[in-house]
Amino acid sequence: MLSAARPGPASLRPSPLDHLHPAVLLGGFIAACAVLVAGNWPMAVGLTLLAAALLTATGWRPIHLAQLMRPWLSVAILVMAIHVLTTTSAAPLGHPSGEGVWRGLVAWVRLAGLFMGLAAIQGALEIDALIVGWSWWLRPLDGWLLPTGDLALVLAVALGTAPRVLDDGRRLQQVVRLRRGGREGRFSWRRIGYRLLVVAPLLEGMARRAETLGLTLRSRSGGTDRPRSPGPLQMVLLLGWVATLAVLTVLAGRVG
Repeated sequence: MLSAARPGPASLRPSPLDHLHPAVLLGGFIAACAVLVAGNWPMAVGLTLLAAALLTATGWRPIHLAQLMRPWLSVAILVMAIHVLTTTSAAPLGHPSGEGVWRGLVAWVRLAGLFMGLAAIQGALEIDALIVGWSWWLRPLDGWLLPTGDLALVLAVALGTAPRVLDDGRRLQQVVRLRRGGREGRFSWRRIGYRLLVVAPLLEGMARRAETLGLTLRSRSGGTDRPRSPGPLQMVLLLGWVATLAVLTVLAGRVG
């Protein structure tokens, strides 16, 4: 059985976010992600440091953060190369520039902030809490535009299928590697061909699972109870967080 690797520590301390209502935590996280992606670079640096502080407070260490970013090293190199070669405001297309390097570094900070933010709320937003949070935010659409009663079932299927497909793909890839004698080899078209061999059996397994999934879900779509609402104090906290992000973004833009 090949399970997905978890870069975090084995045991974590309670996070300050654990006491927040899932709807408040979800809304605050989405607002922070919007500022992190679309805001200026001082806000991106500040939010990334905040996410790193939250992880450190729950027991994460620099080695765990490095392991969290390691699978995305190739993506980081690609992002840097794109910014260096396509920043036409500083140099012609295809010519590297210092401005391109700076924008690439800012993009790295944004990516690191997103990944560390997801890791920071991972423990507080488990599937039950995630269902409560989304159900509360989508409750105005219930009954006339979106059937939120089946949201728990939809999220359970979606979040449960992705890890299983990932494990199946890794298992099939290891089978191909063993048939090759355990040798990875250098980059070659044959190596890409071996990896493409995994696609067909993986899709076949997903199709077989989809055939039985409908039969299994027919008796499990009874809907869910109305989600509990966050208290007034937590709503004030959420509004204060959003207002703080907006004010700091404006101030950082004037300073920059």
